[in-house]
Amino acid sequence: MKIICAILLQLNLFSTGINKFIRDFRSQPGHEALNISVSIRSLGSGQQVYDHFSEMNLPPASTLKLITTATAFEYLSGKYRFETMIYSNGRVVNGKVQGDILLEGIGDPTFGSPRFKNNPFEQILQTLKDNEIHTIEGNLKVLNNDASTFPPGWLAGDIGNYYGAFSSNFNFNENLYTVYFNGGAKEGDPAGIASISPYDESWKIRNEVKTGEAGSGDQVNILNLPFSNDIQMVGTVPLNARNFAVKGAIPNVNKIFTDSLYTFLTRNGITIGKKLFPENLQNEELGSVISPDISEIARETNYKSVNIFADGLANFMWTPGNKSYDEFLKEFWKEKGIDLGSHRFLDGSGLSPLNTVSCRSMTALLARMKNNTGFIAGIPVAGRDGTVAGLGKNTGGRISAKSGSITGTRNYAGYFTSAAGKKYAFSIFVNGFNDDQSREVRTFFDEFFTKMVALKE
Repeated sequence: MKIICAILLQLNLFSTGINKFIRDFRSQPGHEALNISVSIRSLGSGQQVYDHFSEMNLPPASTLKLITTATAFEYLSGKYRFETMIYSNGRVVNGKVQGDILLEGIGDPTFGSPRFKNNPFEQILQTLKDNEIHTIEGNLKVLNNDASTFPPGWLAGDIGNYYGAFSSNFNFNENLYTVYFNGGAKEGDPAGIASISPYDESWKIRNEVKTGEAGSGDQVNILNLPFSNDIQMVGTVPLNARNFAVKGAIPNVNKIFTDSLYTFLTRNGITIGKKLFPENLQNEELGSVISPDISEIARETNYKSVNIFADGLANFMWTPGNKSYDEFLKEFWKEKGIDLGSHRFLDGSGLSPLNTVSCRSMTALLARMKNNTGFIAGIPVAGRDGTVAGLGKNTGGRISAKSGSITGTRNYAGYFTSAAGKKYAFSIFVNGFNDDQSREVRTFFDEFFTKMVALKE
């Protein structure tokens, strides 16, 4: 009984201190309208040990990637790998393909990503060599990539930018291209385009980017609708910048890929005739390109907050049809004892501001994943790794957290080990602040993390 009373006393003291900290923060001018939601859950008991409006439905931003990657571990397993098939459309005779080379994807979002070492061009070349192919009389083609699953609820201004690149059955280079700008000699001068890579001549680019202040960073917004080659670029790059890199979303992935592959193969001794052949010739399987496993993909997704990886995982697990992704996710986790029924899930990345989840549900799901070491190992350590490297530097590496940020919202969720050695899941969302308050909100999180790991239950 004395031990139980001591634990309750510690929890009461902790709650009182955190409540005062939050109350003092919200009492500052302009903070009274902020929404702050917190859940801390013991991994030992599974119970919430601290709750501050934890049932509130708020946009999760990129903390939603924790739910997506957790689902991938449970639905696919950490060892699952995507396979992109390589076929010949036509017979192979004396080293010549009497037809086309076909690639068929099943949704691998990492195909051609520079974040991984498995270069698909080299794997395709090796497959051709293994089959003693030196000539392709036809063309290079991608199969079954004419219907992409575009997440509902995304803002039109996000779609043309790198973080708005959406996944399909076949993806390449994270579906990104890079524009290199040269800033002008004075503010307001036009910023010229030095180069674009990869590039397609069918793109109709209207460059309205200007020169901003020195050190102002990437303030460019790229606008184009899905699958449209009409691209508008607005905003600013820094004063006197040279080859300043800005990333956009490729609107025609198939062509960019096949053009790039053509260049690579011809440089490596493969002759490609580009003759026209019927599409219904007999396909012969030549080989495949294998992706990294889910553990590697999830780690990169959560460390670097890669939207296309998260949305690619979500789209692959959910087959469009009678059910929405929202329905799929809720039904899947309900069978595992996690009720997500009151929330809304429109994508896997958290880019849509219309997604909602509560801190209470987030920690319940994280507690459910407490024994999945691969999942937990893929979450960055505060003060050290990924997008949380600059936060919580005074917490001694005790916090593993995924960050999430969209306009007016900053969130964190993950796990921590207290000063007493106990393990917890946590989630904290702050919503409704403006740009001028961003620094104050960041300071709030730094102080909150320090207080959180001091829990002495």
